Amino acid sequence: MAWLAPRGTIRRKVFQGLLATLLAIIVAVMVVAGYSVYHVVYVVIPHSYAAWTAGDLLVEYMDTHDGKWPHGWADLHEATSYTNHGLLYWDFAKLSGMEKIDWNANPEALGKLAMAVGPSAVKVVTQLDGSTLETKWGGDTEPNQKVGRYLIKRYSTNGAAKAETAPK
Repeated sequence: MAWLAPRGTIRRKVFQGLLATLLAIIVAVMVVAGYSVYHVVYVVIPHSYAAWTAGDLLVEYMDTHDGKWPHGWADLHEATSYTNHGLLYWDFAKLSGMEKIDWNANPEALGKLAMAVGPSAVKVVTQLDGSTLETKWGGDTEPNQKVGRYLIKRYSTNGAAKAETAPK
């Protein structure tokens, strides 16, 4: 019976229980923090840079190919020589293992959609499973919005004239 135990034994057991609870909380917090750091370093940052690269390459390809959409990774690779003097934010060879691009997209139809609804309506670049890309560097690095803004500029009345006269 606990009430018959010496007073120091009860305090020790309470202290040990509190210490065990505190240690369990610390371990749980460390596991969650560790996973969060791992997720940011090995998922969020690589996907953000890959998305940024894909958006830049798609816009560059359309800009240097009279508004045409690339038909595959080989076509898109052509744009690497024009983008930022060949500087990419992510290794091109790894892009196809991280992202899926709709190679059958129609830029003119996407431009009309983007002008009617906004650039965020364009959904041509996704994760491999079709889900939304995880981009954390801002809207200017999200590839779908980047493509949408480019197409709005290209197909709007003022943008169409600029696109036709822009140097290639």
